Amino acid sequence: MSQLSVPRPGPDESAPFYHGYIAQVTGEAIGSLLVSQLEELERMVAPLDDAAARYRYAPGKWSVKEVLGHLADAERIFSYRMLRIGRGDTTALPGFDENVYVPAGDFDGRPLAAIVGELRAVRQATLALADNMPADGWTRLGEASGKRVSARALLYIIAGHLAHHGRVLRERYRLATVLRICDNGNERIVPASAEVVEQVFSPDTSIADGTEITVADGDRWLAAVAVGTPGSAGEFLLSGAEGERPTASGQAGRGDTLRRFRDFLAR
Repeated sequence: MSQLSVPRPGPDESAPFYHGYIAQVTGEAIGSLLVSQLEELERMVAPLDDAAARYRYAPGKWSVKEVLGHLADAERIFSYRMLRIGRGDTTALPGFDENVYVPAGDFDGRPLAAIVGELRAVRQATLALADNMPADGWTRLGEASGKRVSARALLYIIAGHLAHHGRVLRERYRLATVLRICDNGNERIVPASAEVVEQVFSPDTSIADGTEITVADGDRWLAAVAVGTPGSAGEFLLSGAEGERPTASGQAGRGDTLRRFRDFLAR
């Protein structure tokens, strides 16, 4: 774990656009944050397979893979700026358009594990650079995207940028909440959403007897095991808990089971 601590940048050390990212970093022990936030992100995407990682929470939004690819691209660029400015290079550095980079990266065509591995390597390189930056390098100023910025502001931007997208992945993509479907030994894990749950329990969806459907969010979970004839209205054995406290038990029809799953996601 990195022990790096860097004083917070002042508001005049970056463009106002970046102040929101910097504000997401609490305290000054930024080395340990750079390590822990990547570990948390890796845990969040670990249940996903390649198909699930192509999930988009709305049309026109990036997929999970594209968000991760964007994080790697942006951190490379921010870290490069930090290197040049920290070394006293006063050359004006150009901006970049992430909406051009993401489709050009073809992230959906790559294995999820490869993208996560690349992001991990980029973060390790960022840490190696930051851990060995001379103290006077952090307050050096340069220009990027036509705006003044310090080396330490860029380090805080790197951490805040991942914190921002990590929150989006948790809240919009619901990656903290996953839906597991196990049918005759075949397991599928996808980000849970109201749309996915509606599809799973739709009257038009055939659910084989014994199929296990579980939604989990931290220490909360709700499970339904299908009993009866596939394609019928369907009955399910329900169970659930929040920590040590049971929250669901008994048998319910398809409609009531759908309602219980909806209520779980709405909390």
